Amino acid sequence: MTGSKLFIVIAALLIVIGCSKKLDEEELEAIIQHSLQLALEGKHKEAIKYVEENTPPKQRGFRYYYLHGLVLQMESPLYNLQKYNADYLKAYELEPDNYHILVSLGQSYNILADWENAVIYLEKAVEIYTQNPNKKSDPYNSLFSAYYSLDEFEKAFIAIERAIEITPDKAWNYLDKGLILSQLEGLEPLIEYYQKAVSMDPENLMFPKYYGNRLIEMGLDDMAIEHFNKFLAIDENYYWAYADLGYIRMVNGDWEGGKEYFDRSYSILHDDPLTLMYLAFYYYFQGNLPKALDFQLDYRLSMEKSVLIYGLKTAEEFEEYFADDKLFQRLKAVVDEMKLATL
Repeated sequence: MTGSKLFIVIAALLIVIGCSKKLDEEELEAIIQHSLQLALEGKHKEAIKYVEENTPPKQRGFRYYYLHGLVLQMESPLYNLQKYNADYLKAYELEPDNYHILVSLGQSYNILADWENAVIYLEKAVEIYTQNPNKKSDPYNSLFSAYYSLDEFEKAFIAIERAIEITPDKAWNYLDKGLILSQLEGLEPLIEYYQKAVSMDPENLMFPKYYGNRLIEMGLDDMAIEHFNKFLAIDENYYWAYADLGYIRMVNGDWEGGKEYFDRSYSILHDDPLTLMYLAFYYYFQGNLPKALDFQLDYRLSMEKSVLIYGLKTAEEFEEYFADDKLFQRLKAVVDEMKLATL
């Protein structure tokens, strides 16, 4: 479920195409190109300031809003999310049949967890892509992600199959195929396509992490324990394995045993998002809301450095934030069942 960063760079480079002979258009084009060059050099704030100050408001067309959104996304994908989504939406209103705008807009809605809107715009992108498939990137991985998040597994399967047809050498596609087939058919295809992905890219440690998480989501804790212990036998500093083993302990009632694993993971890497998320879960269900909110904030900051993020204040906000997280919901179901048993 990767590829959005590559799309951003490709889309940014495509902005330079399409100069006009009119002087005013040439000047606007020069502004766009200079701002783009600044952004590609990593000077994001300077790029945004330059294009804003030099483009008259009445002459801001779809290319202005698309570039503005891309630079905001390149600068800070999470913190600027609402802003660049609004830019892409404005660009779409001005140029509704632009393939790259549609994909960027759909991807931003995916990150916003607004998967219904993500599907709307990504399906439009697919319509355009099928008419001209000779583009440098395709929309199918993003569409797969949106369908998967909506539990529309049959449609997600069709999307990932199409992605595999286009890029058969991309290992991530096979891991995604295993994830979706595990929803439709069970464990065997998950194992098969995980092994295929690993054979194609054996150094990618994200594959065993995703595979192990899916085993936990499926409730296959014994298999997950064996899986993570295998990697710890290779390297005892694989912090992510400790984190997931801690979650398994916790969800099976051994809260303090789980905490020991989280502490081990945390001692190896302080800003691992998964460990911080699990620590937030631990303190939340232990009744320590202030500590849970602290770790939830650390979790957010671990994914986006050097930004100001709104801190949650209540248990309701905490649960709403993790409402779509399957591991949180599994743990919550266990705790709710324990509470009912004590009544």
